[in-house]
Amino acid sequence: MHGLPPVALTDGFGTGPGVAGGKAFSEWLIGTRYAHWIFENHMGHHVLGGQCNYNVCCPMTDHLLGSYVPTAEWQPKMRPLPANAQTRGPVVAPANVPQLPTREEYEATRLLQRQMRESAGGGGGTAPAAIANGGTIIADAYSE
Repeated sequence: MHGLPPVALTDGFGTGPGVAGGKAFSEWLIGTRYAHWIFENHMGHHVLGGQCNYNVCCPMTDHLLGSYVPTAEWQPKMRPLPANAQTRGPVVAPANVPQLPTREEYEATRLLQRQMRESAGGGGGTAPAAIANGGTIIADAYSE
């Protein structure tokens, strides 16, 4: 996670040096559906600013406490890397997890969302339904 390669059993699980099959086990584990789900759950934690999907070690806790957000809800909020961002190498992730959009994909999506809001009658002149009768909208890091 965090763009780092898998940790071998000899380094990461406290079993000490000389554990046979440690690297093979790590490679097998990252290919399992469980590792895929945990990785995706952790991505959602970061995409939503650390405000949900807290528990990588015990993910059922998020379900019990109501802090779990499914991929379908957080994936559209993914943003591209900043223009001058430096990376340490290729992304290390299980196959088929959501990927960051390119800058072009992100801008095209924002333009489409803006057009859809305007065609739905928002046009900028009417208050959103949430505040039309005196409600409040709390802005988050992903508000436009």
